[in-house]
Amino acid sequence: MLQNKIHVYIYILILITCVLMTACSSPHEIPENNEKTLVSSEDLEPETVWSLGTFPVSSPEAQGMDSSKLNEMFKKIQDYGYDIHHLLIIRNGYAVASCDFYPYTADNLHPLNSVTKSFTSFAIGKAVDEQLISSVDQPVLSFFKDRTIENPSDFKSQMTLEHLLTMTAGLDWSEDGNYGAPYDSYTLMARSENPMMYVLNQAVTTTPGEKYYYNTGLSYLLSGIITQVTKKSESDYVEEKLFTPLGIKDYFWWNDPQGITSGGSGLMLKAEDLAKFGYLYLNKGNWDGEQLISENWITASTTKKMDTPNGLAGRDGYGYQWWMNSFGGYSARGYRGQYLFTCPEENIVAVFYSGLSGSNYYVPEQLMKYFVLPSVQSPLAIDENTSSFAALQESIDRLEEKPAPTEHSAIPDTFKAIDAQTFETDEGYTISLDLTDVDAEIKLHWLANGDQYDVPVGLDGIYRVSTCPNFHMNGLDSPIGFRGSWSDDDTLLIEMRPLDNDSVYQLTLTYRNGNLTSKFSIN
Repeated sequence: MLQNKIHVYIYILILITCVLMTACSSPHEIPENNEKTLVSSEDLEPETVWSLGTFPVSSPEAQGMDSSKLNEMFKKIQDYGYDIHHLLIIRNGYAVASCDFYPYTADNLHPLNSVTKSFTSFAIGKAVDEQLISSVDQPVLSFFKDRTIENPSDFKSQMTLEHLLTMTAGLDWSEDGNYGAPYDSYTLMARSENPMMYVLNQAVTTTPGEKYYYNTGLSYLLSGIITQVTKKSESDYVEEKLFTPLGIKDYFWWNDPQGITSGGSGLMLKAEDLAKFGYLYLNKGNWDGEQLISENWITASTTKKMDTPNGLAGRDGYGYQWWMNSFGGYSARGYRGQYLFTCPEENIVAVFYSGLSGSNYYVPEQLMKYFVLPSVQSPLAIDENTSSFAALQESIDRLEEKPAPTEHSAIPDTFKAIDAQTFETDEGYTISLDLTDVDAEIKLHWLANGDQYDVPVGLDGIYRVSTCPNFHMNGLDSPIGFRGSWSDDDTLLIEMRPLDNDSVYQLTLTYRNGNLTSKFSIN
């Protein structure tokens, strides 16, 4: 993103390398909806995700769940305005509820943030299965005999692969969620020339295995170990061993200049593809008759190994890069409310993609605990409830549909006076506005860091979506929704919502005394 304005959040490692590079392509409208409807049990075909490549769709009742309870959840999300982007619930291999909240669509990639760590756990387990790693008891330093490592000590020599997996390595590390702070170790790692070596060079100050402490650097180091033993980046290894068998073709995963994949964050997937990963684990590593990873590894990695009384993303225990749920089962969790829940007792997999902030990060856990799991009535089908099912469909349709346009105020005379004029702002941007109000939109022409963006901006509350290469992630063509409003006669607020991101950006333009000023911010 714009390096002089955006600071670090959970995947700063990626963002600090990104710049606005290429002008936006021609705009396109968001589909009215994805024409994705739930069907009743009578319409079900005896097909599976393996034969279809996508999860077959079912009414909740056909899978022993109560539509009305699930509907309560969607109503709560709407009433409270929770910034949830995608929600997918799988039971018995069927999609019983799926919602892509406006303006997001099922085709959008989405950042997993620290959910990525569970894929790194898979990679380590697969390398153990293939005997590329002897066991989780193998000393970490044994993988780096050709490196000169700072701060040698007996503690560091004792550090094993399992200590990295369980975040009990004992490194001198500070990561409390205040990313971007001058003391934050994750930020310092991200800004270093060689992030993997930055982690390896840290002093080990407590006995490995004694104490859990959240440390994304350890996941990065695990990815480095995958590269050491496979001679491939983790992203290439996981594509071969996991993504290809699961039919996952569309993804993005960032690698650093040394070729090390960001093992603790940086993976982007569609919601259904993340659900496939959860379904693989629900089935103990078996995918359509093929054992992609050993059942022993699935069990070991998703069993509680450490208490986490002060865990950054959970208080109910930690396995091998997996969190334990308070309501049973286990989950992968990421910054701003990214969740993959796996609940073996109920045979449920659930995906939440979000842009939640503050204490709302944990809302998906509450929705699972108080709505999804209580909706389970039986392991078998229950009587269809056509009215409740129809009400559930209506709630989902409302959340997915583009809203009705709102009336917008006239363009202030202050701004009319600068129509098509070009301004240089203190932030280094070159900006001009085409203020001919056609179809309730104007056009923004924005030159930032050498890259030109020419995009329509909706004034009626409806996003105008343009495909923007490299907008927030180098190498990605991102769909970005733009809409604007005047806060007063002197100030235009332009909201920029990447549909493949968990954040919303705002460009504030103020024109006073013949001068246009700009302020770029991230929520």
